[in-house]
Amino acid sequence: MLTGREKDIIIRKGENISAQEIERLLYEHPDVEDVAVIGLPDPDRGERVCAVVQQPAGAPALGLDAVSAYLRTAGLSVHKIPEQLELVDALPRNETLRKVLKYRLREQFSEPRSDPEPKSEPEPDSVPGPDSGRAPRQASAR
Repeated sequence: MLTGREKDIIIRKGENISAQEIERLLYEHPDVEDVAVIGLPDPDRGERVCAVVQQPAGAPALGLDAVSAYLRTAGLSVHKIPEQLELVDALPRNETLRKVLKYRLREQFSEPRSDPEPKSEPEPDSVPGPDSGRAPRQASAR
């Protein structure tokens, strides 16, 4: 049985994923000092799994591929593997109980990030502009 806060359950494509299960596995990784796993909004999946990792001083920077491989080797189901990895200097915690403030992480990492590589322009009728507020046009069958 799962216990804990409601948002420690990530709903991805209709399946419940326990953030705590992924966190427990990542805590065993030698290059992870602290970790929080959160669900971030995803237009296709409902939520995507994001691991926010604090590394020990001097540890080589982790990459998403290395984390994914580690979790697969540890036996985590493929559908639970994080799609996003964020490295932080320190996880935000409350002053009293020192609990990780996951809502702050969601706020921080839900923001669209700038891509280092430019994306190709979408077809004009396939995706509405950011200020259009309209749904894309679809061809009608006549």
